[in-house]
Amino acid sequence: MRKALLRLCLLAFLCLAATARAQQPDDKEVRLSLTFADEPLSEALLRLEKASPYHFLFTYDDLTPYRVSGQLKEARFTEAVEFMLKDKPLTYKIDGQFVNITLAKAPADSTAVPTSESMQSVGGFVTDEHGEPLPGAQVRVVGTNVAAIADINGAFHFDYYLGGNHQVQVNFMGMKPVTMPLKKEMHIRMASDDKVMRQVVVTGIFQKAKESYTGAVTTIDKEQLEIFRGQNLLQTLKHIDASINIPTNNLLGSDPNALPNINIRGTASLPLSVEEFNQNVSQQVNTPLIIMDGFEISLQKLMDYNDEQIESINILKDAAATAIYGSRGANGVIVIVTRHQRKGGCA
Repeated sequence: MRKALLRLCLLAFLCLAATARAQQPDDKEVRLSLTFADEPLSEALLRLEKASPYHFLFTYDDLTPYRVSGQLKEARFTEAVEFMLKDKPLTYKIDGQFVNITLAKAPADSTAVPTSESMQSVGGFVTDEHGEPLPGAQVRVVGTNVAAIADINGAFHFDYYLGGNHQVQVNFMGMKPVTMPLKKEMHIRMASDDKVMRQVVVTGIFQKAKESYTGAVTTIDKEQLEIFRGQNLLQTLKHIDASINIPTNNLLGSDPNALPNINIRGTASLPLSVEEFNQNVSQQVNTPLIIMDGFEISLQKLMDYNDEQIESINILKDAAATAIYGSRGANGVIVIVTRHQRKGGCA
């Protein structure tokens, strides 16, 4: 009875082993032919996963700095993985159908360090383009958690393995990130990351990014003024923006000194009396508010102004754009920014 029970247990164990072996992928049966054209390591691993019965487990942040290039032809799965992880501080472990990829840990015993690499003290300085130290700059070995912070003199140091294709990345607020090969002594010079806001709307009171401005506005730069130049500045604006309407007054003829009747937001009411109408006050009823460098100017001065001295013009049209001027902006607002003297040269 006991022998029969032992035979039954042995048979069940053999069946379980056979089942487990059937579920375990055979590396010898997997043959892969793939081509990688400088693509991110994470994407290359996902391609390899689709072409094999294995599944990869990894952290995207660990793989982000690395890319893969090359070609595989009839390669085994483990050969493909080793090819993709070559010269990278990454290691893998196969557990059934899962492949765990992690950052390689530095060996605790110096005798276990490969002969191609040796741990040494790495140091240097971080400065700006003028040679001034950048205290607080972070110097990190790409793909690892090894990092150092520059002191008040911009100096830093840490211990790491020299050799191979290791790189360091330096970051500091207000500076462009720098990535360079790891060396024993490094002098890292960082450049300022100045971002100029190009598309802005000038309302005469403040400047606002054009992308976030909700009012109806037309922004005209000095290049457009040069291209659409007319008889005077008003004619130039009319050529650029169709919303500026200057009705023809046949009574004035070709008098160059006559002020035209200009309107942006439609025609307003006429003067209250015949005397005002006869005094040509009607020419001022629809005239928009004109602001130059923060101060109100007359229509006459706008017509006489030299457009070579103008940097940009903003035409505020709707209620949202002219609300900051109250009733003064009922007919629209023309905001002019003149060219100013630049530091170290002419305007």
